[in-house]
Amino acid sequence: MNPCVVPFSALFAVTNEAGQGLVYDQDVPPEVAARMKGEDEEQGSDEPPTAPEPSPPRGRHLKLVT
Repeated sequence: MNPCVVPFSALFAVTNEAGQGLVYDQDVPPEVAARMKGEDEEQGSDEPPTAPEPSPPRGRHLKLVT
């Protein structure tokens, strides 16, 4: 088995087997922080979440053979 090496500077959150976790706020990458901030804003809204638009029906990819 080959060891996996992760630089300490790449870690911003850790968890243990019991599911307890710790986040190092100052080390969270900006793109992750922005995404989490967006999710927090969505959860704080009083409006119910809107469902995504259904995709248009596609042609059949299987053909019935009798």
